Amino acid sequence: MNLGLSGSGARRRSSLGLPLPMSLGLPARAPPRLARLALGALVLLVLGALYILLTPYAPVPSRASARALQRTAFRRTAHHRRVRCTYSDAHWRRYRGLKAGRRVFLAVNLFESEAVVGMFFQELPGVIEALGGGENVYVSVYENGSGDRTPEMLDLFDKLLTALQVPHTVVSKGAAERSDKEEGKRILVLAAARNLAMEPLYLGAAAAALGGEPDEVLFMNDIFFCAADVLEVVYQKRRQGMHQACALDWDPGQIAYDRWVLRSMSGRNWYRTPELVDWFNGPNDHPKSVPFALQDDLADRVRFEAHLPLQVFSCWNGASVIDASAFLPPRNMRFRQSRADMDEHLGVPKNATMKASECFLSSVDLWKMGFGRIGIVPKASVAYTADLYDRWRKDGLELLPEVAVHEWINWRADPPTQVAFQDYAWWWVPDRWGPWDEQ
Repeated sequence: MNLGLSGSGARRRSSLGLPLPMSLGLPARAPPRLARLALGALVLLVLGALYILLTPYAPVPSRASARALQRTAFRRTAHHRRVRCTYSDAHWRRYRGLKAGRRVFLAVNLFESEAVVGMFFQELPGVIEALGGGENVYVSVYENGSGDRTPEMLDLFDKLLTALQVPHTVVSKGAAERSDKEEGKRILVLAAARNLAMEPLYLGAAAAALGGEPDEVLFMNDIFFCAADVLEVVYQKRRQGMHQACALDWDPGQIAYDRWVLRSMSGRNWYRTPELVDWFNGPNDHPKSVPFALQDDLADRVRFEAHLPLQVFSCWNGASVIDASAFLPPRNMRFRQSRADMDEHLGVPKNATMKASECFLSSVDLWKMGFGRIGIVPKASVAYTADLYDRWRKDGLELLPEVAVHEWINWRADPPTQVAFQDYAWWWVPDRWGPWDEQ
């Protein structure tokens, strides 16, 4: 079983799950003098030693311990299915340039994520390695309130990152610290959790560990993914000069999941509300069809159905890469709740409101600071269960040349004048249109 990143041939597979040099597509090279050495055990030892010493990809000092930690994690989560991922020669060629030049702050929020955490053990080492390893990547994980084995697995994940020599902060509170999401506090709590995951960036710990401020924030939800999905988002963000790039997460209802956040450049929702209502809640006395995306944005729909990146007003959708400068001085963006839900009696914003998602508001705040190159990457399809991921996965998709030439986005500089809001996530009521920056 292939438990980690692997190439297209058997010689590039890592049966233990840790992405080793060969699994990222590095061809084996041996100095010519080795070809003249006598065959035997001594030669094999010399070849192996030189390979380990010369390759820039392997976390050499701790490879064995990292493998052991992966195996332990896989045993402890064996009752949860992981998706099988491959890392082909085409992937290696496409993403090999991501190793150089940029520092990445990788943030994760987890809550009762035992079912998915095995994917992070399986795939994140390869993502980190492809982005330059511990010299370029700082990992921050924040968890609280979990009543399952997530805290136990995060203790193991902390050890894995140490073995891989990746600077990191892993904070796991467990069931002892549950957040109160009642009385309209859900977004307040979620925004706080995201900001806690971002603390090493805000407070300078990441800059100190990496030798300079990170260039990008890669924020991941508790998703099922393969390394190629995450790397495609990073690749498109850099290639297209995006300020924010998002994956695409999928719903069991065969449509995009994060519809509360996702808006097209016309300000519209991804799907028509009446069709969503009929699809999910309508009577079964008539044939139903899956709602079509972007029916009122034809050019965007063509790109979406061709799996091409496209500009959007807002997105998050499971994984998002954002310019780190948005969170650093002098801009200092933070995840937050809406400021447009007023207390009727006091005439001031409510202390707690669920009027808008903290992820939607992050895109709004990017537009406010002039960071409007926001795009979604349909080829990076992720999900919240293994079965859904396998249904919608596109990590092995290679665009035909006649399609790939259209990858470039024709950017619009200005946001839509108005945006369709689904206040309080009430997706079943008619959209409320309002100024894009009212929140």
